Amino acid sequence: MTSLPDTPSLVHRLDSVLKAANETEHCRTAHPPIPSNLPSLESFQAIPPTPILEYRALRLPTTLTDPSAIEWVVGPYLGQTLKNVAYAEDSDAAQTRNNLYRHALGQAVSNVRESSAVVMATHQRRYFGAELASVLVRMGVPAHLFVDVRPPRMEQVLQALEPSILVVLDDGVFEEVIPASVNLCVTVRRSHIFAQHPQIDLYIVNELGLLGYSDDCQRYHLNHAEYYFEQNESGRLIVTPLYNLLQPKLRIETLDEVEFLCPTRATLTLAPNGG
Repeated sequence: MTSLPDTPSLVHRLDSVLKAANETEHCRTAHPPIPSNLPSLESFQAIPPTPILEYRALRLPTTLTDPSAIEWVVGPYLGQTLKNVAYAEDSDAAQTRNNLYRHALGQAVSNVRESSAVVMATHQRRYFGAELASVLVRMGVPAHLFVDVRPPRMEQVLQALEPSILVVLDDGVFEEVIPASVNLCVTVRRSHIFAQHPQIDLYIVNELGLLGYSDDCQRYHLNHAEYYFEQNESGRLIVTPLYNLLQPKLRIETLDEVEFLCPTRATLTLAPNGG
């Protein structure tokens, strides 16, 4: 998942994304115009990036190559809102996304014996919580989703179920309420940093998906096989997904800052409120 493709393969893949993007209303009407073919990586890097706040303001139909091909709308980490464009997929993109989550969680989950999971989510993050619960179920881990559980009741639920894995999508979960049965905590964008529990932190940007993960909340493994990453002059991370050709995105400039440690690892300065 983290190996870098060779340059000719990368240019060919980016050219496919470029051609798909030119089928969307958003890119067809771009100023300056987006090129129709990609002779080199340098020519791709010359395409002006799209700030993510600008992308979020688009209407969903303008971002799609074929609205009739939508098979799934992803449960967003930030919740469903009219202020954010939805993340749409066909079956191929959905399979890629599922594989990314399985890769990020797989080794840690396999080290947990007799696995069972609880997902604690807020109302806003309930759809994303359902996504993660379904990923765990497909990995063979029974998972239960709880939404907007008050702190006293939260501790009772966790003590009663004694999960081995706890997915934390609620800021009200504190380490002192986590039972001794929990061998792994899963968090998103460093929402929590736990001192006494092993932790996997998922690096997610709502409109782009799972960009990487960390097992120490400091250094992140980036998913270079599925995304092309760049850094602008101010240090912000620019992302191009390589495989969602139903909803192609070209050079989306995030609010997060990045420092590449090597081709597949980086440290991140994360913007608040989900980037």
